[in-house]
Amino acid sequence: MFWWPLLGWRLHIVIDVFTHSAQFLPSPVLYPLTYWGFEGWAWNQPGFLLLNDTALALVRAGLAHRWRRNHR
Repeated sequence: MFWWPLLGWRLHIVIDVFTHSAQFLPSPVLYPLTYWGFEGWAWNQPGFLLLNDTALALVRAGLAHRWRRNHR
């Protein structure tokens, strides 16, 4: 069970590559080999925030529905 937290860490790295723009903390994809970065969709843009908040609300609603169904 030690590897579960490591999966979150690796997922965070993948998310960083796609959510950091070149102007705001650019993340080099293959750092030891090259400084090449990816022009990602900045997480502080309104469209991304709307998508993120919607996804979080859907997950929360799904978890609440499952909890209610199991505790009846």
